[in-house]
Amino acid sequence: INPVNGNPYNVIHVDNSVTTSGNGTAEAPFATLAEADAAAVSAFDMVYVNVGNSATISSETYGGTFSFNAPNQYLIGSGGDFIIDTASCGPLTIPALSAARPVLSNPGGNSIEIAGQGGATIAGLAITGSGVGIAATGNLSSPIDGSPTTVDNTLVLGDGTSATQRGVYLTAASGNIDFTDTAIGGTTAGAFRVDGGSANIDYQGLIANNINTNGGVPSTLVDINNTTGGTINLAVGGTPAGALQPNAISDFGGQGIVIEANAAATAINMGNVSLTNSINTGILLKNDNATTSISSDAGTGIVKTTPGAAIGIDGGAPNFDYFGTINNAPTAGAGYMAQIFN
Repeated sequence: INPVNGNPYNVIHVDNSVTTSGNGTAEAPFATLAEADAAAVSAFDMVYVNVGNSATISSETYGGTFSFNAPNQYLIGSGGDFIIDTASCGPLTIPALSAARPVLSNPGGNSIEIAGQGGATIAGLAITGSGVGIAATGNLSSPIDGSPTTVDNTLVLGDGTSATQRGVYLTAASGNIDFTDTAIGGTTAGAFRVDGGSANIDYQGLIANNINTNGGVPSTLVDINNTTGGTINLAVGGTPAGALQPNAISDFGGQGIVIEANAAATAINMGNVSLTNSINTGILLKNDNATTSISSDAGTGIVKTTPGAAIGIDGGAPNFDYFGTINNAPTAGAGYMAQIFN
């Protein structure tokens, strides 16, 4: 029983290995995510995705776009333990039903959309080769109980091609969103992007780019721009106990970190950062006014043998701190350790 509204949880099951699509019960699951999405119309509805054939047959990933339709809904994959609150039993663990995560893929489109349906929960999934893995806009906090949108034990990955692929993309978002034990990597058009809004974001996990795994495209690792407020914490602190993903922000041969045109009310904190041979500037603040603190990892820090500054600040009036190492030895052209102008 759901302790918030006193009603039983409504669980809608999906399994694309069934030969005949059913009615969404455990005994007769839907065959497609679209059918489950259409059936999930009320707050607290839970769509439970079995791995089915999605992790073993490339043509049978869960395609299309799953859009949350009401506050406090769930999209849960069978590839991890999941805890729900109950009225009579307290926190109840639903154990993983598969070793592999269900795989969602939507080349050229969004795999998961949140558009103001705050308090959404995403867990136990893998999203591969999508135009955008998770796209979110509007108020991400629940209008029912104030709970944040949460993403847990989820992978958002490129597919190794040069097709346009983004990881997480927040546009004009507000409220709160928390990521735990999440990994983003191999994208070609940005791993983690925040565009406008004033959301409070807490990200625990891995954000990584490597041109050797994303079709050779020098993608932006983190891009935060035009926000009007909020606190954004990315991979700050040590890796939480028991986590599958390390707390780290890592870029090899990409576009590094871009922080642009944010308001003075925005606070940005990043930890465990390593940037190797970023194209152009490793960390760029452009016309920015936010307060930003970036700490490198214990080993690599910023390594630049390519032209362009390790750290560049162009215009604005930012409050900026960098804690860590810079190894700057460009092999050709001018390569400033720090370039501050305008």
